[in-house]
Amino acid sequence: SNWLRIRYETNQSLEDICFDLLNTVGTKILVYDGFKSTAWRKGLFPEYKGNRKPAVALQDWFDTLNLFKNQYVPAMGDVFTVEVAEYEADDLIAFLAKDTEGFIYSSDQDFLVLESPNMRCVSPYVSKIRVPAVQMRLYKTLTGDSSDNIIGLQGFGPKSFDRLSDFDIRLLNHAFELGDSAPFCESLPERFQVKLEENWEQLKVFWTIIGFRPITADVVRQHLKFHPKGDMTKVMALNVRFKI
Repeated sequence: SNWLRIRYETNQSLEDICFDLLNTVGTKILVYDGFKSTAWRKGLFPEYKGNRKPAVALQDWFDTLNLFKNQYVPAMGDVFTVEVAEYEADDLIAFLAKDTEGFIYSSDQDFLVLESPNMRCVSPYVSKIRVPAVQMRLYKTLTGDSSDNIIGLQGFGPKSFDRLSDFDIRLLNHAFELGDSAPFCESLPERFQVKLEENWEQLKVFWTIIGFRPITADVVRQHLKFHPKGDMTKVMALNVRFKI
C-alpha cells in the first residue's frame, strides 16, 4: 500500500499503475496493512502513530486504496495479495523477503536492512539515509522517529548518535536483542548514560516496535491469495466508471 500511495500522490492513474504491474516481470505480491494493523504496537506503546492525521482526513486515500484492492486488482489479475489482521504490511514484507530473490518497492527506510545480493529495495528516499541500514533500528530507537511518534531518548539527536563508538553500537544492539539491562557505554556523555539507564525499559519497547513483528509461514500462507490474469479492457472500463 506504501508503493501505491506514492504513485497515487504523484497523480498517476490506477490504470497506469495496473499497466506497470502487468509489465513487471516475475511474481508480484501486493502487501497491505491488515485490519487493526497497529493494534499490537499500540498495545505496547499507546502513543504509536498518535501524531498521524485522523482517518477522516485521509478518506480520499482510503477510498482509492479500497477501490484498487476490490475492483482494479481482481480485474487486472496476475498478482498475489496478502494482508493479515493486526499485522502491518512491513511485517509481512520482512517475512516474504527472507531467503528469496526480488525487489521491495517502498519508501520505507526500514526495509533497507533486508537488502542482500538477492533482494534490493527500490525507494525514492534511499539517498536521504544518514546511517548504515544495519544501524537504522538502533538509530531510531535512540533518536526517535517522528513519523511513528516515537520520542527516543530525550535530548539524544543525530549528532549524539554519530559520537557513539562502533563498540558501543554493537554493545547496545546486543543488549536490546537479548533484552539485557542497559550497558555502560564509554562513548556516551555521563548525562546520557544516566538517561539511558533511567529510560531503558521504555527504549526496549521502542526497539520492539521499530523492528519487524515475527509471523509464521502458515499464517502468511493462509492469507496469500492469487488473482488469475484478468482483462485490461475491464480495467479501462473501471477508469471510465469511476472517473479515475
